[in-house]
Amino acid sequence: MADEAGTSHRTDMDDDPAAKEAAAKLRRSERVAAIPAPEMVVDETAEILRERFLTFLNDFSSAAEGEADLSQMGGSMSQRGAMRDYVLLAQTLKESDTTTLYVDWSHLLNFDAELAETLELEYYRFEPSLREAVR
Repeated sequence: MADEAGTSHRTDMDDDPAAKEAAAKLRRSERVAAIPAPEMVVDETAEILRERFLTFLNDFSSAAEGEADLSQMGGSMSQRGAMRDYVLLAQTLKESDTTTLYVDWSHLLNFDAELAETLELEYYRFEPSLREAVR
């Protein structure tokens, strides 16, 4: 260390490598703290698709589509009618602690063709939003 006259003086920190390292860490942490955190970017299209997929899951009924056989999807004859197919499936998944919900592509295509086409083109982009809709 130098005084005003330029004379060099040694300090205890000059001989202590741990003190030097601690001072260097402090300087690095001060530089890192000065960097602003990045802003969280929300994929608005993914949010819209999540809502539309959730609407499909809640509202689709094969009975309304003229598909009377729920047995292919795990339902029974008595569960037709007012009960929505995918609501029933989601309840079954929850009860059996299963995590895969199978969706008939033709159901989605008939219910919301634009949603189906978008998911077909960019499935991996929107997969997290689809999973969120099922929760």
